[in-house]
Amino acid sequence: MKQFFLYLSFIAIILLSACDDDNDCMDTACYSEPESFKFEFVDISTGENLIENGAIGFDDISVLVTTTADSSYIIYSIMTIAQYNNIFVVSGIGEQTEQVNCVIKICDEEVLHLFVDAERLAEDCCSWTHFNEITIENTDYESIKGYDIYTIKIDSFCP
Repeated sequence: MKQFFLYLSFIAIILLSACDDDNDCMDTACYSEPESFKFEFVDISTGENLIENGAIGFDDISVLVTTTADSSYIIYSIMTIAQYNNIFVVSGIGEQTEQVNCVIKICDEEVLHLFVDAERLAEDCCSWTHFNEITIENTDYESIKGYDIYTIKIDSFCP
């Protein structure tokens, strides 16, 4: 009789410890953060970085966001990326499937309109963001390859 219970306990342990779909990713889950949108604001005539030379400050920049999802993921900051100092960064777009309209203003003047259609995907225990569409309007800009930085050329800035 003891052997029967021992055998039954052994079978129960094996059945209860079998993997289910909820635990398949526990040891292999990976997460890829969506790319940030990085902007360098420069004087259209001189090419000088306007944050670096003090012409505009973080408090002069405002961001208006409308999204089809929760916008609490979206944050803004000023960073140094490689040799590029004082880059304005918008992070968090694409943390979830969403469409985002983002208007960036400097001293209450619209500098650019960013539209992003982002889709959050998951496969084989990994999640990542695919950008279906990225559009930058109402500005003259160049893209710095290798750093994903948009150089925004501004002809007037804060007095």
